[in-house]
Amino acid sequence: MKIRIMMAVIAIFFLFYGNAFGKTVRVPGDYSLIQAAIASAGNGDTVLVGDGTYKGPGNANLDLAGKAILLKSENGPLKCIIDGQGSSRGFYFRNNEGANTVVAGFTIINGYAPLGGGIYCDGASPTISNCRIINNKADFGGGGIACTAASFPTITGCEISENRSDFGGGGGIFIHESTPVITACTITGNRGDKGGGIHCLKSSPTINRCRIQSNTADLGGGGILCETHSSPSIINSLISENVANFGGGGIYCSNFSSPTILHCTITNNRAELWNSVNWGGGILSTTSSSPTMTNSIVWANAPNQVVLIDSGTLLVTYSDIQGGFSGAGNIDSDPLFVGEKDFQLGANSPCVDKGNPPSTGLPGNEHAALDYLEKSRPQGAGWDMGAYESTGAVNPSNCPDCSGASVVLENVTFSAGPPCECVCTESITIGNGIKVESGASVTVTAPKVHIKAFFQAEEGAMVKISQK
Repeated sequence: MKIRIMMAVIAIFFLFYGNAFGKTVRVPGDYSLIQAAIASAGNGDTVLVGDGTYKGPGNANLDLAGKAILLKSENGPLKCIIDGQGSSRGFYFRNNEGANTVVAGFTIINGYAPLGGGIYCDGASPTISNCRIINNKADFGGGGIACTAASFPTITGCEISENRSDFGGGGGIFIHESTPVITACTITGNRGDKGGGIHCLKSSPTINRCRIQSNTADLGGGGILCETHSSPSIINSLISENVANFGGGGIYCSNFSSPTILHCTITNNRAELWNSVNWGGGILSTTSSSPTMTNSIVWANAPNQVVLIDSGTLLVTYSDIQGGFSGAGNIDSDPLFVGEKDFQLGANSPCVDKGNPPSTGLPGNEHAALDYLEKSRPQGAGWDMGAYESTGAVNPSNCPDCSGASVVLENVTFSAGPPCECVCTESITIGNGIKVESGASVTVTAPKVHIKAFFQAEEGAMVKISQK
């Protein structure tokens, strides 16, 4: 039987514009500096950057000068790095760039600026896709990304991790008077004075299918801070293991803010004791804020789930709140997650089929039909609560147990039969000895996929590896 070695392809989606783009300018083939290549390009052109680490003048603080061009790496973000060396940010958008100004497939590290250490959108709305924005620093906001002055960029499929803002908000992302659309991003390990993951100030972004995890705020809002008339739509997202040293471990709403929280799982967040008061491990709503939450789960946050003070309110329906919360369709039952850090719903979860179809007038409703993993809703008799929609099916006998936060696959044979889905909430490592027989269909999905060896797949086998 003919055997072929299938290279595992991580499914990361770039934006392709076909004939809309003209000539291709190559770095380092045509120009040694990225900025020089940008200067030579016109609207509709592509600047293609080869593998390597780019740093110094002409390779950092890159300005696309308002041009509708596609700037992309040749082989993805792991192989193409913009290094700010602690003195320059990666990209500065300040010339009214629109959605057809596209940056895709770069790692941006060691950036520094007073505002927007990795990327700064100042009155600009580019498309930023499949980038890794890691270990950048800002003094006053947006260690990873800052968006100000009516910016509405599209930020898709990015990893925004280990950034910090020492004296301002948004260790990961700072948003001021702007409305970015943030989709399928991983926002982890960031630290800010307030809003460890995301800080919204007079802003109403859309945050959809994102993992906001293990961020820290020295003050309020470990995961997300909604401050001063901010009304973001937070949909299909996992908000977990964030810490606030003042209040709102998961989400903090202050000063007339009214976010819409739809199909979210808010769990294992923590608010520290401040001034002898516990200030909302899951959600804190204060100073006349009025968030609305539907089809969500708030569970196992510490020291408590929800705190409402100083005229703050919270309207909750069709959600699972530990300790109970008044509202139509609400329950107080252990959601029976699959694992300690795997927040998919188990087969017997009381949250399955207990949600409610979102009303047509609800902000973010257009995004509700796909869950965190892009599975369609509903899968069963009704809509589920939380970020994950349960398929109601147990993996067939030809599929290994992939439940848990981190899984290693090795010495496994996938045989023909029903499709096998291995879904993990943190990482999957693909090791040696994995065989896929003819007629088998295997899908492996995790935020991080480590490939140490390739599948051995027979003719007629199907393998898909998706990093999200």
